[in-house]
Amino acid sequence: MKISANIIDGIAEVSIFQEFETVSWDLPFVDSRYQLPIDERASVTKFSATIGDRVVRAVVKEKEEAQREYDAALENGNSAFLAEQERRDIFKISVGNLPQENIVRIEFVYVSPLETIGAEIISFFLPTGIAPKYEPTNRPQDTLSYDVDLMDKGVTIEVNATMAMPLTNVTSPSHTIEVTSNSEKSFANVVLVDENPLTRDLVIYFNTENSFKPQLFIEESDLYSSTAMLLSFVPPPLLREEIKKYEFIFIVDQSGSMGGDKMMQTKKALVSVIESLPDGSLFNIVGFGSTCEFLFPESRSIESRQIALSHIDKMEASLGGTEILLPLQKIYATKPTETYYRQLYLFTDGEVSNEDETIEYVRKFRSTGRVFSLGIGPHASRYLVQGIAKSGRGTAEFVPGNDDELIYEAVKRQMDVSMSPVLDDAEIEWGVEGQQAPYITPPLLQGKRYIAYFLYEGSSASDSLNNFNNLLVTSDIFVSVTAYDITTNKKYVFDAMTKDMIMLRGSYSDNMIHKMAARALISDLEDGGSKMQETEANYDEIRNKIVEIGLKYQLPSSETSFIAVDNYDWKGNIEMKQNDDDMTLLSSPKTYTADFDDGPYFSEDSSAPSSCLCLFSFYWCYVVMFLSFLFLV
Repeated sequence: MKISANIIDGIAEVSIFQEFETVSWDLPFVDSRYQLPIDERASVTKFSATIGDRVVRAVVKEKEEAQREYDAALENGNSAFLAEQERRDIFKISVGNLPQENIVRIEFVYVSPLETIGAEIISFFLPTGIAPKYEPTNRPQDTLSYDVDLMDKGVTIEVNATMAMPLTNVTSPSHTIEVTSNSEKSFANVVLVDENPLTRDLVIYFNTENSFKPQLFIEESDLYSSTAMLLSFVPPPLLREEIKKYEFIFIVDQSGSMGGDKMMQTKKALVSVIESLPDGSLFNIVGFGSTCEFLFPESRSIESRQIALSHIDKMEASLGGTEILLPLQKIYATKPTETYYRQLYLFTDGEVSNEDETIEYVRKFRSTGRVFSLGIGPHASRYLVQGIAKSGRGTAEFVPGNDDELIYEAVKRQMDVSMSPVLDDAEIEWGVEGQQAPYITPPLLQGKRYIAYFLYEGSSASDSLNNFNNLLVTSDIFVSVTAYDITTNKKYVFDAMTKDMIMLRGSYSDNMIHKMAARALISDLEDGGSKMQETEANYDEIRNKIVEIGLKYQLPSSETSFIAVDNYDWKGNIEMKQNDDDMTLLSSPKTYTADFDDGPYFSEDSSAPSSCLCLFSFYWCYVVMFLSFLFLV
């Protein structure tokens, strides 16, 4: 398998090339599935397969129609491929009726904006696994799990980064890397040299001289007869005029999955934050698993700090499953201490299955206090950790390794942001009428990159962009952002554009910015934050709009999927070979499936034949192909 990523400033395009070999087996017609993790903010732009020398390109269709075409292809004996969004950060790939003794290659491409850490670090993240999920006790389980021995075979990962600002350093807290750069420090090539690179998520930090500088990508598309913009900027540090008093509640995951290094990381982070609490603060610690335990009946002053440190030293991952809603429900059932601003800090690996329910619950209580989350471990659920922070008007940080300095820096950044102004009701002046996503602007937070997309019909509003030779151009386009600190009623205006911008032609960039903007519009619709939902549009109208955007821009979503069908008669070829070998023919193709939820699962089926299938010559960590009674190679 090969993974390559090309980064231009704050955008990454990731290409995943997977290759496997099919061999001989008794029953040639099979349907198998595996999961592929991606960045939750990604826009999937390409899915194709090659069987031997035949290239089969997928197209996006309405989800149910794509499933019908896939099922029909299997019934007719044709090879077929289906890519469906199971969750924002997980795709399910279904592969059916592969011919025997052949090489099959799959290409999967997505683009994604990158996060910033502080003022000078741009962070690239590549998920390589899906951690097993805990099912809350009140949710039914209809699958049986088992462990699979995963191996990395012939895996190469390479990242190329081109930055507008000079690079000062390139590091990885998760992997061993080799870095080469040009003399201007504007380009870096990063190659992983780990023997087993897929055992943990990949994180690469690109340090630049100034990531606060606003950026504007403008892409004109002849295909769509429109222009797309991507605005990216980091609000500068803001000082609050008055001193506030805070109540800090630290919610600590002590479930079984947090054992070993994860609990050690958590305890270090907790000690760091408890020791740095400002004077006059109140605090409490809540441990949770299948139950939850409060250190104090009510939050106490920092004079009780030593009791807390002794408690932290004795903490273990011994509270059972991950019932993450339980402590949140108990905390939100109590009012914040009067005259104190409540701040919740969540420490977790996020290995739960009810992510959406948890994120929505935090969103309901966002007005009662901000929520900050720290993802612990090499496979912390970014979907959950970032989703909770976003819903709670806070920030998310991740600690992939056991590096003390990284832990302390992450905690310090969150403490700084938690006691800095939150700018709400932000409005962006684009200078032209069009569609913005996100439609409801999230709070602007110190040191966190803000990204907004804009789509409008026609070409660029600036004549100076109509003819250009360079990627970086100068223009009179001006974008500004206005926001308010609602606690002080103070107004802030940001000049969110410099005279330099990055100009792209859709015919050369594969309409990358258009697709990212369209994906952001779909996300608004899926999350209930679109302009349509503001006017109380019904479910069918929302669903139809998601399908319309998905089909226009060829994007998979909750309502659209990639489907590829090879109409070559592999079945006839196989039947001829079987006749020549004097083998018993099947009267019609039979499909044997193996399905799963959030981890490697199989379903018991007493009628399934005890056939053997040898499929893959590669394994994606926690991305596994399953068949009933198969032997993995």
